[in-house]
Amino acid sequence: MQNQYFKLGDYKLHRLGFEAMRITGKGVWGKPADLAESIATLKRVPELGINFIDTADSYGPDVSEVLIRKALHPYKDLEENTKAADITLAPRDFDRLSSIQST
Repeated sequence: MQNQYFKLGDYKLHRLGFEAMRITGKGVWGKPADLAESIATLKRVPELGINFIDTADSYGPDVSEVLIRKALHPYKDLEENTKAADITLAPRDFDRLSSIQST
C-alpha cells in the first residue's frame, strides 16, 4: 500500500485534502440548503484520515469557515489553508464565472 501521507515542512499531510467550496450555498454563495448535511460531511473528513482543508473567505462569503469551526472545533491534528481576496463578488458574478468555467 502506498504511503498516504507526505511531509510539508513540519506538517504531515494526507495526500487527499478536502475542498470546502461546495459546503456553502448555490454558486458558492450563502448558507447551504442543508446545514446538517454540510456539518456531517465536515465531521467525516477527519474520520477518513484527511487532515487538510482548503477554504477561502469568499466561500459564502465566510460561510465555509463558520461551518468548519462548528463541525470540527477544537481542531486536533487538522490543518486549514485559507485564501483572501481583495474583492467580494455578488452571487450573479459566481453564476457568470461558473458558466465560463463549464464551457
